[in-house]
Amino acid sequence: LSTIDSGCREHPNIPQVLITHHPEEIVSGITHVLMIREGSVVAQGPKEETLNEENLTKTYGVPLKAVHRDGRVWILPS
Repeated sequence: LSTIDSGCREHPNIPQVLITHHPEEIVSGITHVLMIREGSVVAQGPKEETLNEENLTKTYGVPLKAVHRDGRVWILPS
């Protein structure tokens, strides 16, 4: 993850793609997210706007909330 994070900072004009099931792994340099559940898009857009309680709950099927801090997101039970 540190390699992706430094790549985002050092080369901001080169697209970086990170695929994960764990939103807390999304490094600060990643600016946009695509959230998928069972092959269908739940939400997409800027990380800070898209990783929210409604979209997380739809994606994972359990009540969740997001805490955004220092460019990272932390997922907690709602």
